[in-house]
Amino acid sequence: MKKQSLLFSFLLLSVMLFGQTQTTYSETDLRDLASLSPNTPGVRSIDLRYEGIKGTPFMSEEWQKGSFQLKGKDEFSQDISVQLNLVEQTLYFQLNNGFTAILPTAKLQALRINTDGDNARLFRVYAENEIEGGSDSKLKFYEVLFEGPFLLLKQHYKVFREADFKGAYSSDRRYDEYVDQSNLWLQEAGKPFQKVKLKKKNIEDALPGYTDEIQKVMKSEKISLREDIDLVQLLTALQNKE
Repeated sequence: MKKQSLLFSFLLLSVMLFGQTQTTYSETDLRDLASLSPNTPGVRSIDLRYEGIKGTPFMSEEWQKGSFQLKGKDEFSQDISVQLNLVEQTLYFQLNNGFTAILPTAKLQALRINTDGDNARLFRVYAENEIEGGSDSKLKFYEVLFEGPFLLLKQHYKVFREADFKGAYSSDRRYDEYVDQSNLWLQEAGKPFQKVKLKKKNIEDALPGYTDEIQKVMKSEKISLREDIDLVQLLTALQNKE
């Protein structure tokens, strides 16, 4: 009853202040408004437990300096501000006037994103079925981690998880979220790509002709295969043995 009285007073004051430019309500109308609840037919309520969206569909939340290589060209562009959308698999870049534009993936063959120092991350555009098999020819960006007698690519993508906090068996996650995901693809020259994990047996299966060498190198170099760089170290050592 106290809440209804306060709401009625607020509505009445609002009408007094803005009555010259807004519709005038009768005292009965104001009492009806004060009695509304979320369960009243026609009333839409907002669940205040929802906390919005976390993460981003882009590789980075910030603009990054990078350059791109168009199809049929040997050289890269000058450095510009770029953002790689991992959901759409498209490249956004900033124009000189501050506006944002999209460069069609079909026009690109490679992308370089600058990192600290003089290093850069190299991404190439491939059709999905060229790397992953199947029939989908959608173009995607794959990061090149190693290139030689073996080609190691990393596919970055995002998964969108919806909030889940309604119902007795919900996980009580009160926000939507873009979650980072990735896959590694390894190819021995002239052979199909294999999806691999950072496990010795998995790498041996992908490179069946190098089983003995893999075991020797991992033992002598004390490679643990915990991170991508460990697999790059292994492939580098195998290359040096050829």
